[in-house]
Amino acid sequence: STDSAVEDLINLPYLHEPAILYCLEQRYISSDIYTYTGPILIAVNPFKKVNLYTSQILEQYYNLGLLKSQGISNNVPLPPHVFAVADAAYRSMMNSIIGFGGLHAAANQSILISGESGAGKTESTKIVLRYLTTVGNAAGGLELQTGSVMDKILQSNPILEAFGNAKTIRNDNSSRFGKFIELNFNRRGHLIGGTIRTYLLEKVRLPTQQLGERNFHIFYQMASGGSINEIERWGIPSIKDFWYTQQGGVFDLKYVNDKDEFDNMKGALNILNFKDSDQESLFNILAGLLHLGELKFKNDSDGEGSDLSP
Repeated sequence: STDSAVEDLINLPYLHEPAILYCLEQRYISSDIYTYTGPILIAVNPFKKVNLYTSQILEQYYNLGLLKSQGISNNVPLPPHVFAVADAAYRSMMNSIIGFGGLHAAANQSILISGESGAGKTESTKIVLRYLTTVGNAAGGLELQTGSVMDKILQSNPILEAFGNAKTIRNDNSSRFGKFIELNFNRRGHLIGGTIRTYLLEKVRLPTQQLGERNFHIFYQMASGGSINEIERWGIPSIKDFWYTQQGGVFDLKYVNDKDEFDNMKGALNILNFKDSDQESLFNILAGLLHLGELKFKNDSDGEGSDLSP
């Protein structure tokens, strides 16, 4: 329809809430999940796999951004995409460095990703990171080398999700914390490092979950992906036996395999140079938390404290 062809809400003849919602609905029906409103990108979660993030599509947005940075116009614009937002931030950074202060100027850029639970913030963040690490590849090309700075930044995702994400009633992979990701580029636009700061971790989720929810992913990943010796050492033959992981009554995810995710997470720890001894201590501590959750307490005789129940 005509409304589904409107890629920027600014171009609507009447810019009010009914028109905006109708346009987004029509675009969603047409499998167009991205829509601009000026410089802002609206993303509607499709709740299914979409073929929008291939290397070929990434290269198209990279090439278009490169042409624009050189003042070359393209008569065939690409549709709205999160790649385009990431590229715009990268090109603005480089233009500021070259245009206003030579190769020694700082030109900070920010990308804010917000939305309600289940809107797709976690996935959008990973897509932005993938684009920026790719265009900042000092080796050139769109393929990342294993163990490179770019690869290490991307490999932080499986670790953060394992320890900070959980299934909620609305979202199977909900981030239960906030994060500020800082990427550092040199004056030539090459990615040289990054910092991830986390805050507001939902600590109450460890001892308590609602019906239909899970604790943090890592506990279920350990139970599904640990070796026979590890399961024996941790003392977790079944994740269904522990109070900290049984309250929600959900132990598996519909579209995610906990064993595969555990393997990915351990691979990420190796790429980020976590020693085997540190990894072993980490998982032992997590297993200890599960066992601590089995302790029961009762009021002491004075009524002012607690004792362990037999």
